[in-house]
Order: sequence, then structure tokens, then C-alpha cells
Amino acid sequence: MSKQHPDDQQLQKYLNKTCSEHEYRRIHHHLQSCPGCKSQLYGYVELESLLDRLPVLAAPSGLEESIMEAIRESGTGERPQPSAKASYAARFRLELVHGFIAAAATFLFISSGMWTRMMSINPVQWSEDVQSKVSVIEVVVQRISAQLLS
Repeated sequence: MSKQHPDDQQLQKYLNKTCSEHEYRRIHHHLQSCPGCKSQLYGYVELESLLDRLPVLAAPSGLEESIMEAIRESGTGERPQPSAKASYAARFRLELVHGFIAAAATFLFISSGMWTRMMSINPVQWSEDVQSKVSVIEVVVQRISAQLLS
């Protein structure tokens, strides 16, 4: 029996076959003799299966038309080129706005308890609890997506 148990990341790489050939063989050999790691791997397989069965969310009807209309309304005429200093300020302002949006999304993600819910999923002890946690995550993702798309 191998003394070094693979960590979660190594098991996921093994499952997705993204690890080196040597690492793949080492983990495969270890799984032959370690029921705990094998059980954890089966937990990841079950998680992927549950995630594959989740419905794919569709964009709201009319979204494409409203985007195309906004593009048409923005005009197609030539715009004067801003000076280098003004261009830098505009880019900096845009990057700052994007940074604030990312910070706000991170804050919402953490404060909603989503991170805690995701980290509390233990693939070894799955039962009905997994389906309920996945549905809670789905609801949170739907709410955040709806807020971002509106």
C-alpha cells in the first residue's frame, strides 16, 4: 500500500486524466489498495454525475434582440480619437470599475454563504444531503445570474 495518499487536487487530476503518466500510475496503484481514497474518488465521480444532470440555464427571451438594438443605437459613425492622456484615464477608470464589480461579486459570493456550502460538501458522506446542497447552490447561482443579467 502506498504511504502517501493523493490529495483532492491530485484525485481530480487523476479523474480528469490531466496528471502526468507517472502520477497517474502512482495514484492508480494506490487506489488498488486504499479503500478510503477509492471512496473519495467515487465521491468525485458522483459529484460530476450530479452536476452533469443539472439543467443548463437559458438566457432570458429577448436578450439577444435587446443587445443588438443597443449596439445599433450606439451608432456606427467615426468617433474622434482621444488624446493619449485621456485614453489612459479612460482605461484606468474602466479597469477600476471592473475591479469594483469583481470585488462586489466576490463579496456576494462569500456573504451569501455559497463558499461555505461548497466547502461543506464531503464526497465520502453523500446521501440526500448532496442533492439538497446542489439545489441550494443552483438557486443561488440563478439569483446572482438573474441580477447580473437584469
